Amino acid sequence: MSSPSVSVPAISVREVWIETPRLILREHTASDAEAVHAYAADPEVLRYRMSLPATIEQVRENLDRIEAQRVEEPLRTRYELAVVTREEACLIGWLPLILSGMPDTNDAEIGWTLARSVWGRGFATEAARATLAFAFETLRLHRVWAYCQPENVASSRIMEKIGMRREGLFRQCRYIKEQWIDTLYYGMLEEEWWALRRESLAAPTRLKKEEN
Repeated sequence: MSSPSVSVPAISVREVWIETPRLILREHTASDAEAVHAYAADPEVLRYRMSLPATIEQVRENLDRIEAQRVEEPLRTRYELAVVTREEACLIGWLPLILSGMPDTNDAEIGWTLARSVWGRGFATEAARATLAFAFETLRLHRVWAYCQPENVASSRIMEKIGMRREGLFRQCRYIKEQWIDTLYYGMLEEEWWALRRESLAAPTRLKKEEN
Protein backbone atom coordinates (compact mmCIF):
# COMPACT_ATOMS: atom_id res chain seq x y z
CA MET A 1 0.00 0.00 0.00
CA SER A 2 1.54 3.32 -1.02
CA SER A 3 1.85 6.25 1.34
CA PRO A 4 -0.41 9.25 0.72
CA SER A 5 1.28 12.11 -1.12
CA VAL A 6 2.05 15.29 0.78
CA SER A 7 1.14 18.55 -0.90
CA VAL A 8 3.62 21.34 -0.14
CA PRO A 9 2.52 24.86 -1.08
CA ALA A 10 4.91 26.33 -3.68
CA ILE A 11 5.32 29.65 -1.88
CA SER A 12 8.34 31.88 -2.35
CA VAL A 13 8.62 35.39 -0.93
CA ARG A 14 11.30 37.44 -2.68
CA GLU A 15 11.23 40.53 -0.50
CA VAL A 16 10.61 39.90 3.20
CA TRP A 17 9.75 42.77 5.53
CA ILE A 18 8.50 41.81 8.99
CA GLU A 19 7.76 44.37 11.69
CA THR A 20 7.53 43.71 15.43
CA PRO A 21 7.07 46.23 18.26
CA ARG A 22 10.82 46.90 18.42
CA LEU A 23 12.35 45.34 15.31
CA ILE A 24 12.31 45.07 11.54
CA LEU A 25 13.35 41.85 9.84
CA ARG A 26 14.38 42.58 6.27
CA GLU A 27 16.61 41.45 3.43
CA HIS A 28 20.31 42.22 3.71
CA THR A 29 21.90 44.82 1.46
CA ALA A 30 25.52 45.39 0.46
CA SER A 31 25.63 48.45 2.74
CA ASP A 32 25.11 46.19 5.78
CA ALA A 33 28.65 44.79 5.57
CA GLU A 34 30.25 46.93 8.29
CA ALA A 35 27.41 46.32 10.76
CA VAL A 36 27.44 42.59 10.10
CA HIS A 37 31.22 42.46 10.48
CA ALA A 38 30.93 44.10 13.90
CA TYR A 39 29.33 40.96 15.34
CA ALA A 40 30.60 38.36 12.85
CA ALA A 41 34.18 39.10 13.97
CA ASP A 42 33.39 38.78 17.69
CA PRO A 43 34.69 35.45 19.09
CA GLU A 44 32.22 35.57 21.98
CA VAL A 45 29.26 35.85 19.60
CA LEU A 46 30.60 32.81 17.73
CA ARG A 47 31.38 30.83 20.87
CA TYR A 48 28.84 28.07 20.13
CA ARG A 49 29.00 28.24 16.34
CA MET A 50 31.16 26.42 13.81
CA SER A 51 32.12 29.77 12.29
CA LEU A 52 35.40 31.52 13.00
CA PRO A 53 35.66 35.34 13.20
CA ALA A 54 35.08 36.71 9.71
CA THR A 55 37.00 39.33 7.78
CA ILE A 56 35.17 42.20 6.12
CA GLU A 57 35.91 40.59 2.73
CA GLN A 58 34.28 37.34 3.87
CA VAL A 59 31.24 39.25 5.10
CA ARG A 60 30.88 41.01 1.73
CA GLU A 61 31.16 37.69 -0.10
CA ASN A 62 28.50 36.19 2.16
CA LEU A 63 26.13 39.09 1.56
CA ASP A 64 26.65 38.68 -2.19
CA ARG A 65 25.80 34.97 -1.84
CA ILE A 66 22.63 35.73 0.14
CA GLU A 67 21.47 38.23 -2.49
CA ALA A 68 22.25 35.89 -5.39
CA GLN A 69 20.32 33.01 -3.80
CA ARG A 70 17.38 35.26 -3.00
CA VAL A 71 17.09 36.42 -6.60
CA GLU A 72 18.10 33.29 -8.50
CA GLU A 73 16.48 30.35 -6.67
CA PRO A 74 13.35 29.28 -8.64
CA LEU A 75 11.64 28.47 -5.34
CA ARG A 76 13.34 30.28 -2.50
CA THR A 77 14.53 28.05 0.35
CA ARG A 78 16.88 30.36 2.27
CA TYR A 79 15.60 33.37 4.20
CA GLU A 80 18.63 34.97 5.85
CA LEU A 81 17.20 38.11 7.37
CA ALA A 82 18.81 41.16 8.89
CA VAL A 83 17.54 42.06 12.37
CA VAL A 84 17.24 45.84 12.69
CA THR A 85 16.01 48.01 15.56
CA ARG A 86 13.03 50.16 14.60
CA GLU A 87 13.92 53.17 16.72
CA GLU A 88 17.62 53.52 15.85
CA ALA A 89 17.56 51.65 12.49
CA CYS A 90 20.62 49.76 13.77
CA LEU A 91 21.44 46.31 12.35
CA ILE A 92 21.99 44.05 15.36
CA GLY A 93 21.94 40.52 14.00
CA TRP A 94 21.07 37.78 11.56
CA LEU A 95 18.12 35.39 11.59
CA PRO A 96 18.12 32.49 9.11
CA LEU A 97 15.13 30.34 8.22
CA ILE A 98 16.47 27.54 6.01
CA LEU A 99 13.86 25.37 4.31
CA SER A 100 14.60 21.74 3.50
CA GLY A 101 12.66 22.05 0.24
CA MET A 102 11.57 18.41 0.62
CA PRO A 103 7.86 17.64 0.19
CA ASP A 104 8.05 14.69 2.58
CA THR A 105 9.16 16.97 5.44
CA ASN A 106 8.03 20.53 4.54
CA ASP A 107 10.20 21.86 7.35
CA ALA A 108 12.84 24.47 8.08
CA GLU A 109 15.65 25.19 10.50
CA ILE A 110 15.57 28.49 12.40
CA GLY A 111 18.46 30.19 14.14
CA TRP A 112 19.71 33.57 15.34
CA THR A 113 22.94 35.48 15.90
CA LEU A 114 22.85 38.84 17.67
CA ALA A 115 25.52 41.39 18.53
CA ARG A 116 26.77 41.07 22.07
CA SER A 117 25.80 44.70 22.83
CA VAL A 118 22.09 43.81 22.68
CA TRP A 119 22.11 40.49 24.55
CA GLY A 120 19.60 40.13 27.37
CA ARG A 121 17.02 42.54 25.92
CA GLY A 122 14.66 39.95 24.42
CA PHE A 123 15.40 40.85 20.80
CA ALA A 124 16.19 37.27 19.74
CA THR A 125 12.92 36.02 21.24
CA GLU A 126 10.94 38.77 19.54
CA ALA A 127 12.59 38.18 16.16
CA ALA A 128 12.31 34.39 16.34
CA ARG A 129 8.62 34.48 17.29
CA ALA A 130 7.85 36.77 14.34
CA THR A 131 9.76 34.46 12.01
CA LEU A 132 7.77 31.47 13.25
CA ALA A 133 4.61 33.37 12.29
CA PHE A 134 6.08 33.94 8.82
CA ALA A 135 7.07 30.26 8.55
CA PHE A 136 3.70 28.83 9.51
CA GLU A 137 1.27 31.49 8.33
CA THR A 138 2.91 32.69 5.11
CA LEU A 139 5.12 29.81 3.97
CA ARG A 140 2.70 27.25 5.45
CA LEU A 141 5.42 24.94 6.74
CA HIS A 142 4.62 21.79 8.70
CA ARG A 143 7.54 21.90 11.15
CA VAL A 144 10.28 24.28 12.28
CA TRP A 145 13.26 23.05 14.26
CA ALA A 146 16.39 24.40 15.91
CA TYR A 147 19.36 23.15 17.87
CA CYS A 148 21.99 24.36 20.31
CA GLN A 149 24.68 23.06 22.59
CA PRO A 150 23.45 22.21 26.12
CA GLU A 151 25.86 24.83 27.49
CA ASN A 152 24.17 27.53 25.42
CA VAL A 153 21.46 28.16 28.00
CA ALA A 154 20.41 31.48 26.46
CA SER A 155 19.47 29.84 23.15
CA SER A 156 17.60 26.95 24.74
CA ARG A 157 15.59 29.45 26.81
CA ILE A 158 14.66 31.36 23.66
CA MET A 159 13.42 28.16 22.03
CA GLU A 160 11.27 27.42 25.05
CA LYS A 161 9.94 30.99 25.26
CA ILE A 162 8.70 30.90 21.67
CA GLY A 163 6.90 27.62 22.31
CA MET A 164 9.27 25.07 20.79
CA ARG A 165 9.47 21.67 22.45
CA ARG A 166 12.65 19.89 23.40
CA GLU A 167 12.80 16.79 21.21
CA GLY A 168 16.06 15.16 22.23
CA LEU A 169 19.73 15.25 23.11
CA PHE A 170 22.18 13.87 20.56
CA ARG A 171 25.47 12.98 22.20
CA GLN A 172 28.72 14.02 20.54
CA CYS A 173 27.00 14.34 17.18
CA ARG A 174 28.85 17.41 15.88
CA TYR A 175 32.54 18.17 15.57
CA ILE A 176 33.12 21.86 16.24
CA LYS A 177 36.40 23.62 16.83
CA GLU A 178 38.38 20.43 17.38
CA GLN A 179 35.97 18.74 19.76
CA TRP A 180 32.87 16.55 19.68
CA ILE A 181 29.88 18.29 21.20
CA ASP A 182 26.40 17.29 22.36
CA THR A 183 23.40 18.91 20.70
CA LEU A 184 19.89 19.71 21.98
CA TYR A 185 17.12 19.67 19.38
CA TYR A 186 13.86 21.61 19.64
CA GLY A 187 10.88 21.66 17.29
CA MET A 188 7.42 23.07 16.67
CA LEU A 189 4.60 21.71 14.51
CA GLU A 190 2.14 23.86 12.62
CA GLU A 191 -0.73 22.61 14.81
CA GLU A 192 1.21 23.69 17.91
CA TRP A 193 1.77 27.16 16.44
CA TRP A 194 -1.91 27.62 15.69
CA ALA A 195 -2.82 26.40 19.18
CA LEU A 196 -0.55 29.08 20.64
CA ARG A 197 -2.12 31.68 18.37
CA ARG A 198 -5.61 30.74 19.52
CA GLU A 199 -4.45 30.86 23.12
CA SER A 200 -2.94 34.32 22.71
CA LEU A 201 -6.13 35.62 21.11
CA ALA A 202 -8.23 34.19 23.93
CA ALA A 203 -6.00 35.48 26.72
CA PRO A 204 -7.40 39.07 26.89
CA THR A 205 -10.95 37.69 27.16
CA ARG A 206 -9.97 35.43 30.08
CA LEU A 207 -8.24 38.32 31.84
CA LYS A 208 -11.27 40.53 31.40
CA LYS A 209 -13.53 37.89 32.93
CA GLU A 210 -11.18 37.51 35.88
CA GLU A 211 -11.33 41.25 36.52
CA ASN A 212 -15.11 41.10 36.65
